[in-house]
Amino acid sequence: MSLTNLLNNSTIEIFPDSNIESKIADANLKPRTRLAIATHDMHKTHDLVKAISEKYWDKYILIPHIQARAIENDNELYKILNTYWDYGIKEIYVVGGDIDDKEVRGYASTYSLIFDIKKWEKSTENKFMIGIAGYPEGHYKISDEELISALKYKQPFADYIVTQMSLNSGKVISWLKFIREKGINLPVRVLVPAENDQDKLMKTIKKVDIKTTWRYLSHNIYQGQLFVSDFIANNLAKVPVLGRLTNYIPLYSRDKFIKDIYPYSESLNIIGFHIFSANQIEKTNRWIDTLNK
Repeated sequence: MSLTNLLNNSTIEIFPDSNIESKIADANLKPRTRLAIATHDMHKTHDLVKAISEKYWDKYILIPHIQARAIENDNELYKILNTYWDYGIKEIYVVGGDIDDKEVRGYASTYSLIFDIKKWEKSTENKFMIGIAGYPEGHYKISDEELISALKYKQPFADYIVTQMSLNSGKVISWLKFIREKGINLPVRVLVPAENDQDKLMKTIKKVDIKTTWRYLSHNIYQGQLFVSDFIANNLAKVPVLGRLTNYIPLYSRDKFIKDIYPYSESLNIIGFHIFSANQIEKTNRWIDTLNK
């Protein structure tokens, strides 16, 4: 798959805010752009799905996040699935959810949630495409062995994996090779932060309350991870003395990250990127267009 096709098959992740509808309208998105809707507040997710569906029926591919730990029982789940199906949604992204244990309402895991989704599909004869999460950098509450076991359990019922936040392309590639060796063969979408400004990215992550990602980014920045502009990253290696600094100081540039991942797209079954836009939708869309040129 060419880099252009990989980018065109990518997903732009957004979250509800007061201006999100106008941001979508102003972004000049191509028809059939994939928009993932992420928030731990299911009511806000529903409201945004409804608003976009009514205004742009079938123009964009909407992929709502469903957080297992935020849903009380199968009755609530079935209402959500029925509503999404009525709005033309054919794809969902299922995650456990960054919710404190004391706030867990019902489902303890994505596996039990997916099991009930499959029951709904059988009873309605409808079928959602389902994405699940993968963790190249691990999870602060779950061991690596448990994470791999969970992927194996969910593999027969899922359609693809979305990697969670990692700014280290080498670790993402190594992790993908590792899960392939373990027999996990689902197609993968690799998460990429579109925001190259670490302060803005951290503020957005905190606002959305993604605890796992916040912990990861905080740790990496503490360890000396630096965000640099794409121009600097693309030209640093041309200056030998400065280029050698990258052996000691971890740098993140979205362009370099994508160019590192792309050569492995065929061998590791990477079908696109999952681009965390920080709701800078127009800016993200322009960046994708620039990479396509």
